[in-house]
Formats: sequence, C-alpha cells, structure tokens
Amino acid sequence: MKKILAMSMSLLLLTVCVSFGQGSEARTRGKRSQKTEVLPFRVIGAEPSSEEIKSITSVVEELVTASNVHDLEGVLKHYSPDFISGDNLSLEQIRHLIEETWTVYPDIQYETKTLEIRVNGDWATVESLDKATAPVVNKGGIISEAGTLNSNSRGMIYLRRIGNSWEITSDYTLYEQAVILYGEAQNLNVSLSVPDQVFAGESFTAKVDVALPAGLVAIASISKDPLIYPQLKPKDKFRSMSTNNNLLERVFEANGTNNNEIVTATIGLTRVENRGERPTVQFKGVATVVKRVNVVPRTDDSAVFNPEQLVQTSANGLIDLRKQK
Repeated sequence: MKKILAMSMSLLLLTVCVSFGQGSEARTRGKRSQKTEVLPFRVIGAEPSSEEIKSITSVVEELVTASNVHDLEGVLKHYSPDFISGDNLSLEQIRHLIEETWTVYPDIQYETKTLEIRVNGDWATVESLDKATAPVVNKGGIISEAGTLNSNSRGMIYLRRIGNSWEITSDYTLYEQAVILYGEAQNLNVSLSVPDQVFAGESFTAKVDVALPAGLVAIASISKDPLIYPQLKPKDKFRSMSTNNNLLERVFEANGTNNNEIVTATIGLTRVENRGERPTVQFKGVATVVKRVNVVPRTDDSAVFNPEQLVQTSANGLIDLRKQK
C-alpha cells in the first residue's frame, strides 16, 4: 500500500503507537502475503490495454510487493529524487517514516485497489483505495492483551514518464483513518467524527462515541496535531465520557500555517472488580482512532489585484519580461 508507506498514513500509524508509548510492536505470524487488485478500473486518456497502462500498473504492483516484504529500496526506486508529498514531506523524510513504521509494525500487510488511471502525455495519476492491517501487542503498557491495527485511505499518486517507465513525483490523500484496538475494545463499535476538510483557522468539532456493554466505564481523550515530521506526541488529558450516550466532544481551530492535521481519539475501558477488601478499577481495553483533516488555505478576500505585483523579470533579474512578446 503505497500511500500508507510513502505518505502521511505513516504519521497516522506512528501516532497510534505513540498514544500508548513506544512499547507497541506487531506480532509476527508467518510469511507475508501480497494483494494488489488492479482490475477492473477506469482508464482516461489511454487505451486500457496499452503498454503505458501496463507500465503504470506494474509500478503499483511492485510497490505493494516490495512493501509487504519490507524491501525499502524496492519501494523508493519508484519515487522521484525530487518527490514532495501532499503533506510537504521530502523523500528522505519518507524513508525515515517507512523505516519507523516497519520497526513499530514488523508484520504489517498492505492491500490496494486501483480505481482510476488518468494519462495526459508524459504525466499520469493513479487513484486508489488502500488498506493496512497488523496484529499488535503492547509491551509495558496499561494493558497486556493483544490487539489489531486497521487503516484505510483513499488518494492519488502523480507520476511522470521517464523513458519506458514512470516515477512518482507527488501525492494527494483524500481520506485516512487508522484504528487500533486492544483487549475488550476489539468487540466495540467506536467512531470518531471529524470533517475531512476545513479552511485554515476554521473551528470544527471532533466527536468520539462508543457503544459500551454493561459493566464497562469509558474514559477518553481527543487531541489535534499538525501533520508534520517528526510527528508530535498527542497531548490531552483523559476525560469521563458522557454517561447518557457515551460520547466526548471537543472543538478545535484549524491551524493557520496551512498544514494538514490529524485528530487522535483514545478510549480506555475500565471495569470495577472486587478483589480483597476494596473494589479496584481495572483496564480491560483500549481503542485509538486517528483521522486526517485536510486544511485548505484561506485567501484574503480584501486583497486587491495590483498589476505591479506580477513578476516583471526573470529569476536572475536579467530579462525584462514586460518586453517579451
């Protein structure tokens, strides 16, 4: 799954880990598999059976195969040295994210389904649905029971023709969510509601709710951080969820620096147990849900067009562009 590795989903996955401390790791379960679904999909600007479409789909297939066997160079060879992600991450930062993701989740598996391929001369776009899954254990955390990781995203990669092949120059992610569930939380229906897109500086509401079985009490936290690298550790205190409907809401303001953001909700499940002379509170499960919020730059409506603001010379200042016909 290319976007989970080489794009911001790595930040989402690492945020899920950071929520519980750095002790989280995946449990290895045998040989890794590869799954790439590339047919049927929509093709625009080329014949579905053309060699250029076959070349593009081979890039996607090779990315998934290399990802599932943790072949870092096999993944990165498909990226332009000048690659910049939609979250303004460089190829070197992408390399570090891949390495960190595979360290935290050494048995992570990727799947991708191609939805559409668009070709325009020497440029192409591939839109796809992507998934990642991993078994997880939490060593030294508040709960020792095993868990599961599931993430889903939808987005695009942009490619440029280089000879007879293609290289990835950038990407754009429409939607992303990562969920990790430990212990009794694996049986819960947990949801985090946030907008997929907001304007810079705009206020928005994040709401997490969960259907609790009898006997369990939930505490939760919701935090918001910019999608940057290195990723910040989510900071928020746990609060009791509403006993009437088991939900927690917070109002955030999108940053004004035009960075995309992630919202992280962590829910702890507790049960009161009678052990000895007095009852004790035991953690029975933990759930973390992480979602992307794309931040759209807001323009200044008061700005008035001024012809003098147009570029009037070449970059080196030697050519007067106003005199060019």
